Amino acid sequence: MTNMIAKARLFLTADSKALVAEGDPKGAILYCAAGDEIPESAAKMFGLVNGDLPAKGGKGSKEAGAGTNKEKQPGENKGAAAVDDLTQVKFVGSTSAKSLNDAGITTIAQLAAIDPANPPTVEGMGARVNWAGIVESAAELVKAASGGGGADAKDQGAN
Repeated sequence: MTNMIAKARLFLTADSKALVAEGDPKGAILYCAAGDEIPESAAKMFGLVNGDLPAKGGKGSKEAGAGTNKEKQPGENKGAAAVDDLTQVKFVGSTSAKSLNDAGITTIAQLAAIDPANPPTVEGMGARVNWAGIVESAAELVKAASGGGGADAKDQGAN
């Protein structure tokens, strides 16, 4: 499988559970610019189509809500507000989990959305972090939580 190329600037919402277009008031953090590679796991997680957000259904505010609900299913339980136990992810120990939380990365879905070729700078995590392993493990956990099962994720990686 291949990475997707962004067609426009896309922004993460403050809770990092959805991507929105440039100019959307819910946009808090620049996720990618036109021409940037988007990992396949993030494209699936955020429902991207050909490097852009899906076509609008005509009702902007309801669509944004629908995208947010879609993102809540794979990564989290209803009771878990916006913090996951990041130590469930391979290569993330308690010290790294604290550093990630301090940097605003609090969910496994957020970890799965990171581009391992261009990871964020996280104070307290060294330059030798295995971002590819972290992202792969997080994506498998997100997929398993959404009912996709871990075996399929491994099969896709082998293709």
